[in-house]
Amino acid sequence: MDIVCVEDNEDFTFFLSKALKNQENIEYGIYGLAADALMALSNMEVSLPKMILLDIDLPDKDGFSFLRELRDSNVLKHIPVVMLSSSENPRDIQKACQLGANAYVTKPGGFSQIKVLVQDICDFWLRHHRNPAA
Repeated sequence: MDIVCVEDNEDFTFFLSKALKNQENIEYGIYGLAADALMALSNMEVSLPKMILLDIDLPDKDGFSFLRELRDSNVLKHIPVVMLSSSENPRDIQKACQLGANAYVTKPGGFSQIKVLVQDICDFWLRHHRNPAA
């Protein structure tokens, strides 16, 4: 799998999934609960995703706690994490960066903007970025 998305907003995940389907040769999984995403990641140890898109506001655990768990894991800590949130609060951005997020992006409103954002994220993180070996 290339991308693990942890996002619970059904409307946003609908458009996110549609935008990801437009990307060639990209496999992804979308999880509405942090617990489900962590379980999926623990089962992927042989072939970890190339990146994680992570929302802050999740029903079972906030994205900051999820990020902290990722960064505390010897197996998962090297996966790039892009925080994808509707919050533009500078404290949220600072906290995400302090906890080890690789990037923080504010969710766009409409499908055309989501499509462009997904294209940009995939171009950089999956096609251009080189992650050091774990």
